[in-house]
Amino acid sequence: MKSRTDLIREAAVRNGIQMARTKGCLAATGMMMKAGLPYTTIIRVLFSSNKRLEDSETSE
Repeated sequence: MKSRTDLIREAAVRNGIQMARTKGCLAATGMMMKAGLPYTTIIRVLFSSNKRLEDSETSE
């Protein structure tokens, strides 16, 4: 069973990806920092969401 901290971090990553798409990277960064994610994880989430966004725009 996962700890409460692990569940919060997983939710923060999922919400961060969605928030980066809709509200922008600055809002997503602040939300993930409040959730206590390490900076390396935040950067990885932002780069992956940006890459997915670019891929979806080119496929349309």
